[in-house]
Amino acid sequence: DEETGQTIIYVTHDQMEAMALGDKVAVMNLGILQQLGSPGELYDSPANLFVASFIGEPPMNFIECGIEKKGGRQYLRSSFTEIELPPEIVNLLEKEQNQDIILGIRPGDFLLDKIDKPEFAHIDGKVYFVEFIGDMTLIHVKVQQDRFIIAVLTEIRIEENENLTVSFPLQSIHVFHKQTERAMGNLGKF
Repeated sequence: DEETGQTIIYVTHDQMEAMALGDKVAVMNLGILQQLGSPGELYDSPANLFVASFIGEPPMNFIECGIEKKGGRQYLRSSFTEIELPPEIVNLLEKEQNQDIILGIRPGDFLLDKIDKPEFAHIDGKVYFVEFIGDMTLIHVKVQQDRFIIAVLTEIRIEENENLTVSFPLQSIHVFHKQTERAMGNLGKF
């Protein structure tokens, strides 16, 4: 408390409340500390899949990927997209000897356009549900068997069953080790 100079420990299961009130937030799962940090650190650099899925509303979207080598380059390949990897991630993955990873993308990192630039990836899907929440719209999109939530801060009129192409900057992608579920980094920080 800034007025009294005392440390206050507040326990809550509401992540939004913890993020709003805390200077430092401890995320626990089954009695084990997962991560301790400022609200910004937890949001921007989650330590593992649990923290990434718990912190943020709506929660982070996840894509299971494998690594594919093609033409001297390496790509992340899922059932519906292919993303060329920067050398720093390739080196990290080779050191880990890991071929299966999980990508995390925050709902607010999607853009409602197909952006054909090397620093962006895009996916095509079908809208299956739209939520208007005040000044935010949540668009629920199905891409093959995967489902994503896209958050836009504008009132946009999109209909259910509409085809939609969305893009996201590669620097916004979080990378997680599939077996250990620990964070391997954020493409924007390599």
